[in-house]
Amino acid sequence: MKSLNKILKNLGLNNSEIPKVLVSGLSTNSKNIQKGDLFIAIKGNKENGNSFITEAIISGAVAVITDSSFIKSNKVPIFKIQNIRKALSTIASEFYDHPSKKMTLVGITGTNGKTTTACLVKSILEKAKYKVALIGTLGLVAKGVKYQKTLTTPDPITLNKILYDLHARSFSHVVIEVSSHAIDQYRVNDINFKVAALTNITPEHLDYHKTFKNYKNAKAKLFQLLTEGSKAIINIDDEFGKILSKKLLIEVLPFSRKFKKGTYFKNIKFSTLGIAGL
Repeated sequence: MKSLNKILKNLGLNNSEIPKVLVSGLSTNSKNIQKGDLFIAIKGNKENGNSFITEAIISGAVAVITDSSFIKSNKVPIFKIQNIRKALSTIASEFYDHPSKKMTLVGITGTNGKTTTACLVKSILEKAKYKVALIGTLGLVAKGVKYQKTLTTPDPITLNKILYDLHARSFSHVVIEVSSHAIDQYRVNDINFKVAALTNITPEHLDYHKTFKNYKNAKAKLFQLLTEGSKAIINIDDEFGKILSKKLLIEVLPFSRKFKKGTYFKNIKFSTLGIAGL
């Protein structure tokens, strides 16, 4: 359990208005609320969490976070936050004690090749004798740990819970496929990646992002989240990758067969047995 004050400390709220309440869990689904939980009301594609605040309180929520008009409650405190999805990322990371900072996380993004690249990275790290987990299209791939498969990049609560459990089981490295939806919805906003890689980018998911520019901006945000000491591995054969690599302030490790810069294969062969090259 953790105090509500500590969980909400980085959201810009008036600390004097936050009661001394202990929180036992987090949920964005009112049906899953248990006594002692914090309910974060989020508007989704199908349902609006704000419509279920009363249900969450009846089920035992000790506090509510919302972005809708302030709803008075005599039973529990309700706080209005402007960017609820960004707040959820901060809340989940704080509740689980920032597990991403306790391991080495590698984020893989791009239109094509995320899963293949993530699997290759996992295999390489395992050959180096590290204990490695993978989170992505295949679900959670981690020896001895099982989770129900959800999105390519899970929601902040699920993601931080997984990372918390992986750290408790002595995993040292986690490779994560990071989708453009996840970046745009702040699912990884408080995830501490040591390395982020861009495979390539072509027009995709425009039903969601509306324009190719928005899609590219979403991908770029992952690298803008990287902190000092982190590294960006970028495909500069990709025009967007080449432009992005010049804008970043952190260390960039480029790879390019076309320009023969950075790390690249001089010779490469593909077969049913795998990839071989020099």
